[in-house]
Parts: sequence; structure tokens; C-alpha cells
Amino acid sequence: MPIGILINGFSVMLGGLIGGLFRSHIPERYKQNLPLLFGFVAMAIGISKIQSVKNITVMVLALIFGYIIGEMLGLEKYLNKSIRSLVNYRSKEERGEIELEYLVLAIVTFCFSGTGIFGALTEGFSGDSSILIAKAILDLFTSMIFASIVGIGIAWVALPQVLFLGLIFWSAHLIIPWMDAYALGNFMAVGGVLTMMVGFKMSRLIRFPVANALPAIVLVLLLTKIIL
Repeated sequence: MPIGILINGFSVMLGGLIGGLFRSHIPERYKQNLPLLFGFVAMAIGISKIQSVKNITVMVLALIFGYIIGEMLGLEKYLNKSIRSLVNYRSKEERGEIELEYLVLAIVTFCFSGTGIFGALTEGFSGDSSILIAKAILDLFTSMIFASIVGIGIAWVALPQVLFLGLIFWSAHLIIPWMDAYALGNFMAVGGVLTMMVGFKMSRLIRFPVANALPAIVLVLLLTKIIL
């Protein structure tokens, strides 16, 4: 059973419910500054992961070609359109655009982080859920921050998170042979860059379409096997 994945999903749902329910009681200055604080924390986490890189050429190529593929597929636009249809946002409302952007960021953060994917692989292959349980603690507070801005809808992000990480969990026996120490270092480095992107975007320093860079997570494993 994917215990760690279920715990992680529960933490996101709980944080979203708490942050959403008490949203009106949170002072505006906290709503403005907490995302900035989380953004700085995400940058620091990303920098620490980038230091795991084994081949910087592989990391750079994966990010460049991964972004090109994501841009061609229009991943960020697809996420925006899907989320907009689900929550019935009006595109001309400035507040709706900001909340939509944070919802996309929440999906990228909770569903496609390098730590979450590696944690699901580890649990699927060995039954060790410690990585995902540790991640669940961080995600609890992160989802509370998102929900204080977007609302209780953040709690629903737990569903695609559990589904995606569950798919990784059940496919672990196929993926784990690709994850030697060399590939893992490059994989975590790419995840670190994506985490930094999320941090910069949360801090309102850039408006980069982070979701378009997600194919780099898969591409880095392929390039690692090609470029040694």
C-alpha cells in the first residue's frame, strides 16, 4: 500500500482545508508576505538539490529541450484552461487571474516535485515511505499558505497528487533501473531548478511558465543514459 503517498495527500488536503476555512481571519499582511517567505524557502531547497548534479550538460540540455517540448505542447495553457473550467473563473477579473496562477503553481509544487517522484519510486520499490512522510510535513504548511490566498479549493489538489504519485508508485519496478546514483543526481538537480522557478514565481519576481518545463523531469533520465 502507498502509505506515504496517502499521508502526503492527506496533509495537502488538511492544509488546504485549514488555510481555506481560516482565510478570512488571516491578516492581509500575512497573505502578502507568507508567499514571499515560501518563495525564498523554495529557492533555498532548489539550490541545495542542484548541488547533486553529476553532469551539468545533461541538466542544462534537459531543461532547454524539456521547456521546448512543454511550450510546443502548451502544458501551462492546458493547465490554465482546465483549472479555469473546473473553478469557473472569469478571465477578465484580475483577482481570478492571480488565483489561477497560484492554483497552477500548487499543482506543479505538490504533484511534480522531484522529491515527491523520487519518494514514490522509493516507496514502490522498497516500501520505505520516510521521504514522503517528511515531504508531507512541508506540504501541510505549504498548502495552508496557498489556501490563504486561493481558498479551500487547494485541498482538491490532493486528488491529482495521489493519482500521479500512485502511478509512479505502481510503475516503480520499471523506472527504478534507470535511477542509479548518476541519474539520480541529475534528476534531483533538474527538480531543484524547477523548485527554484516555483520560488521565484511565488515571490512575484518572474512570470515564467513553470509547467512548460516539466518534461525535463523525464528527459533528464533519457539524456543521462545517452550522455555519460
